[in-house]
Amino acid sequence: VVPEGSPTQDDIYKTQAQAEKMLFMVYGKCPDLFHAQAMPDLSGGDDLISSYYGSVRYFSWKSLVYATSQESPTNTYFNMWGTTSGLPTGNYSYNIYEGIRYAYNFLNNIGSVPDISEANLRYWSGEAHFLIAHLHQILLEYYGPIVLAREEIDLNAPASSVNVPRSTYDECVNFIEEEFRKAADMLPDYWGPIAYGRAIKATALAYRARLLLYSARKLFNGNELYKGIVNKNGDHLFPTQYDEKKWELAAQAAKDVMNLNLYSLVGADGTDPYASFNTLFTSVGSGTGATEKIYTRIASGYQWRVVTTPPSVGGTAYGGYGVTQKQVDAFAMANGRYPITGYTDGDQARPIIDPDAGYSESGFSKFKHPIYGDELETFKMYQNREPRFYVNVFWSGMTWHGANKKTANVQFYFNGNSGPGKSHNYPPTGY
Repeated sequence: VVPEGSPTQDDIYKTQAQAEKMLFMVYGKCPDLFHAQAMPDLSGGDDLISSYYGSVRYFSWKSLVYATSQESPTNTYFNMWGTTSGLPTGNYSYNIYEGIRYAYNFLNNIGSVPDISEANLRYWSGEAHFLIAHLHQILLEYYGPIVLAREEIDLNAPASSVNVPRSTYDECVNFIEEEFRKAADMLPDYWGPIAYGRAIKATALAYRARLLLYSARKLFNGNELYKGIVNKNGDHLFPTQYDEKKWELAAQAAKDVMNLNLYSLVGADGTDPYASFNTLFTSVGSGTGATEKIYTRIASGYQWRVVTTPPSVGGTAYGGYGVTQKQVDAFAMANGRYPITGYTDGDQARPIIDPDAGYSESGFSKFKHPIYGDELETFKMYQNREPRFYVNVFWSGMTWHGANKKTANVQFYFNGNSGPGKSHNYPPTGY
């Protein structure tokens, strides 16, 4: 029962301005996957280790949960499914299916808006199709085969219309890919300089390319590990046979993005590799010209600065994110060769070193940092590396260059000025 004077669904679609607010609300249902202290991918990958992850970190069908030991085991969690019984309402809880339902509601009603322009009807419908695909894709990446929401279900529909089996992995991929196709056919090439965060044609095509790339890899393409995962009828939820043709589809999907001729790598013209990397993250631009930015929004860098600045620098600096040695090993040498080609018996303490790379894990020598010009005595393993290494990796003994001051000799060893022993604020890996 809607109280007198309260807006109803019909009010949403009375004007173009109101309808656009509804669309923005659907965007708001997209998880913030890049929040510095609530990014579940980081704790589950090989890129870094944080000193903040602690008591609870588990993955279940209904929720992806991690918590901070800093405060309480249920203080902060990341929940894709929506708040569920037994879990608190946390900072990072997203009901993705609710977002999908609203997107369908928008699609079903946008045509009834009296003052809607033909262009906005097409573009906004494309955004709704994109959001349906994007939100499903997030669920697929976190949960595997999921229940596909193919339409807006009436709120009075019987439970049987909601309590349906999961679709197979390939069925999910096919459905999501088709929604991205529909979106790409409707979306504009470019919104304009003030519409950051809104999907454009390339956004739909790029996410489609990633979807098909992920489905082609061996993890989901005939993986023996998933042969026992079946539904109640005994049907396999994951592909049981390897299909090489999936790589062709993924390659063509990537080419579809390239063929738009709207994007190129920043710095590909041979400019300063250090400055170009900085420019990528600090300049404003989206959708046109020589740019890498396909789907961006402007956001504060405060949280990332806090968790990646060593404590000895001062101010609000926790510095609890540490790049892993495996990630450090992945950077090439200045001569283009990769120093580490693998690990003996998978043991990262026993790297297999390319003898022609010019790399050594023993000894020290004088070194001049190629960006800042600082001279220090340091491990040979950090010398003569490719430009991306020096932009991304900060190791013990270096000088930290801030906006208006320098902090020399930042140390990450035990009881070092930015290391463990005095606080939980330190990079556990020493980088």
